[in-house]
Amino acid sequence: MSLFQCYECGCRENTATCNFWSRSTGQWRGVQSQPWMLCSACDPDIAKWHDQFPRVFLPKGMFVCNERGNLAHKDTGDENARAYSINEPAAKA
Repeated sequence: MSLFQCYECGCRENTATCNFWSRSTGQWRGVQSQPWMLCSACDPDIAKWHDQFPRVFLPKGMFVCNERGNLAHKDTGDENARAYSINEPAAKA
């Protein structure tokens, strides 16, 4: 399963449940979230969470998609992203 961290809100997202592939620039494994990496809720073309799985928020900038396509902590390599979950970030004003 290819997971990534949303650039805007920091949540965990699956590449198949948003516009990830239509916006992909090619290099996405092993890099931190990029401005085009948006979850379904943050993507202005969708603007709604898909409800295919729970929305888990993670500390922004702390995860990368590793070579296996799993979301991993950038410093430790830990693939248990849920262990790092945080409360939903405050809405923008």
